[in-house]
Amino acid sequence: MKNKNLFLCLTLMTIAIVGCTDDDPTTPITPPTTIQGNLYVMTNAENNEIISFDRAGDGKLNKIPVKTPTQGAGNGKASEFEVPAGNIDPLASNYALRLSNDNKFLFAVNFKSNELSSFTTDVVTGVEFVQKINSGGIDPKSLAVVGNTVFVAHRDKKITAFTFDAEGRLTANGAGIEVAAQPLAIKATKDNEHLVVTMFSNKIATYSITGAILDLNDSKDLPVQEDGADPAVPFGIETLALNGDQYVYFTEARGGATESSTVSCYKIGITGELEFVNRVLLDDDADPTSGGQIAACWIGANSDGSRIYTSNTGSSSIACLSVDATNGKLTVENLTAFKEDASPTQSGLIDFVIVKDKIYQQYSITGVVKVLLPNGNNLVEIDSESFSPAGGNQGIAGY
Repeated sequence: MKNKNLFLCLTLMTIAIVGCTDDDPTTPITPPTTIQGNLYVMTNAENNEIISFDRAGDGKLNKIPVKTPTQGAGNGKASEFEVPAGNIDPLASNYALRLSNDNKFLFAVNFKSNELSSFTTDVVTGVEFVQKINSGGIDPKSLAVVGNTVFVAHRDKKITAFTFDAEGRLTANGAGIEVAAQPLAIKATKDNEHLVVTMFSNKIATYSITGAILDLNDSKDLPVQEDGADPAVPFGIETLALNGDQYVYFTEARGGATESSTVSCYKIGITGELEFVNRVLLDDDADPTSGGQIAACWIGANSDGSRIYTSNTGSSSIACLSVDATNGKLTVENLTAFKEDASPTQSGLIDFVIVKDKIYQQYSITGVVKVLLPNGNNLVEIDSESFSPAGGNQGIAGY
């Protein structure tokens, strides 16, 4: 496989980073009266920190001025790969920051120090540090939470498991497993029966979940597409439960810097087998080399599962797709539901989270979170909050 396929979301050249001063920690916290929840962003700096925002009922954000150290180290602006794209996608992952199912706890990877941090959440003050613990592998990058278990995927191909108690304290549970290639993301199915993994080398796999134990169910090497484009290279993961069945959706950035991305759907059987449903091209014609929406790496669904969105780093855009509730099949609705004027290396549009059907889009270059409100199959910006440091941040979660 070509190097550009392996590092599809990491090969965009970075430019000078916009500097920001630190927030004044003495500023009093004055939460809005309509506060409904929180949003969290991870700096991924060498002294890694969590930045918290109050989330109002209309979706708008108010930054909480006190940052909370993870007490571990991120990899900052340096890329883990031999490509100069560390400011845009330094971890090469999804889900570096995850909430527990009841939103009481937040978990964060510390890539450089090989640690996992836990926090309690507070709707007014943000988060409070609880513990850090060795993650059990080298370079932790993606998290999945199932019940009181946190699964941690690492660059060295290990997936480890930790249980947490009523105070958010973590305990290692077993030695973990080794997967076939470096993971890009992990996520559980909606019924919490299977863990889905995307990997470099064009691989996807499912593992059955029994407590903190993982067993391989199915693994696929995605083929080179018949249309002549580069291999799919699955990256982001979303899971849905539709009509009594479990489905998984993958973003596939393919050529990364030049070729149009794709999004695929698979049905997951009772024993975890992957059954292909369909694949859509994020382009307005049938030629994948013509340059449609590029480097689709992150994915999320709205609350009822009727729409899926992808953030496409290489084209600074977000695409909107519809989902057929009867069979999971995808249809492109709007290739540019949202489009940035700035180039990828000026903004760094990367990961996002959907809360109450509003999209919170993270920008790694500029250190910004934008709030986007669906309007039909378009997205309208209603708020924007900046944070420091800009450049190299990754990881977003909220409720």
